[in-house]
Formats: sequence, C-alpha cells, structure tokens
Amino acid sequence: MNRFKNIMIVLIIILCVIIVLQNMKPVETRILFFSISMPRIVLLLFMMAAGFVMGIIYSKRKQNDALSK
Repeated sequence: MNRFKNIMIVLIIILCVIIVLQNMKPVETRILFFSISMPRIVLLLFMMAAGFVMGIIYSKRKQNDALSK
C-alpha cells in the first residue's frame, strides 16, 4: 500500500510539473483592490502549494479528531 501511495505522489508531481511548464505566459491577477501581473507559472505554483498546505492541515485535523474519540 505504501508503494502505491509513493507511485501516485510521483505521478501527481510529474503531472503538475508538466502543466506548470506549459503555462509560462504572463497574466494579470486581481486580488481585492490590487492588480498583480505575474507569469502564470508563479500563479499555478502558488495555488498548488496552497492546496497542498490545506490538504496537510485537513489530514492533521482529521487525525486529531480520530484520536480524540
């Protein structure tokens, strides 16, 4: 089971890298009152990192809830 998990993680990372490398054009992003121009690769990496952190937080919270019961 652990080997399957590792293979899936590697495949997801490879897929993310391919998607990011295909999106190098600059984009303008509006956040509330600010407008930021950045390469799409930076925006995608930031969003992937934010999703990864939220997944870790969710899994830790779920583990803590299971231990509390």
